[in-house]
Amino acid sequence: MGTGMRAEMRDREEPSPDAVQRQLERVLESKVFAIAPRLSKFLRFGVESALAGTNPVNEYSIGVDVFERDNSFDPRVDPIVRVHARRLRSKLAQYYDTDGVEDRIEIQLPLRSYIPVFRRREPRGLQLPPCRTPQPDSRTQASIAVFRFVNLTPERHGDNFAEGLTREVIYGLAKAKDWRIVSCRAHDRRPDSHEIRRQLDVPLALSGTVRRAEKRLRVSAELLSIPDGTVLWSDMYEVESENVISTQETIASAICQAVNRQLAAWPGKC
Repeated sequence: MGTGMRAEMRDREEPSPDAVQRQLERVLESKVFAIAPRLSKFLRFGVESALAGTNPVNEYSIGVDVFERDNSFDPRVDPIVRVHARRLRSKLAQYYDTDGVEDRIEIQLPLRSYIPVFRRREPRGLQLPPCRTPQPDSRTQASIAVFRFVNLTPERHGDNFAEGLTREVIYGLAKAKDWRIVSCRAHDRRPDSHEIRRQLDVPLALSGTVRRAEKRLRVSAELLSIPDGTVLWSDMYEVESENVISTQETIASAICQAVNRQLAAWPGKC
């Protein structure tokens, strides 16, 4: 069997239940679903029931278990499940177009079905916008590469937090109009300065790490000057994490403020 055929067969294999469960948690922790608790409950019920293979996943069971209808619930009269199923499909599409664009597992809710399906997907590769030559009367836009924060927690318990923190940092830095932010979230590690210079042609790179111990989080971040390999700035943040979303926003805001001070004084240009 050829290498290409084996790769194609691997792509067709369904992801493992553990991988699907991790993907579910990643989806539910995203900004898209954080503001939709009822749809989150709908998605969790469907995915976990499908993985367990024991609970029926149909309009009646969803109406009773998710939407707390009583035993007299009649889907033919009350369309609540159908209405929310359409919304859930829309939310999933929105997630995979934004926060989940680099995810390797996709959760789908097929039309005319309430049983989720899971498939492997090829994440969108690193897309590097060209370094454009500005017009004489325009301001030159310099570039900074933002790499995925690396989870150093054993057993990968901090993966979702690290991914969410990376997105928050990218969103925060993107507000600086004079800088082009190159998202390198698809990279599992930060290449060394020589690789960054050769592949990305950017003067600065931001990276960091995340460690979690129960509710205690330790996040470190550093800003690297690519031309000479020096660390321009670094800091460490330790917090008690009660709410994942607010903790991500708080730490990302602190990192962005510190980095923006460095960017304001940076003399290099793209």
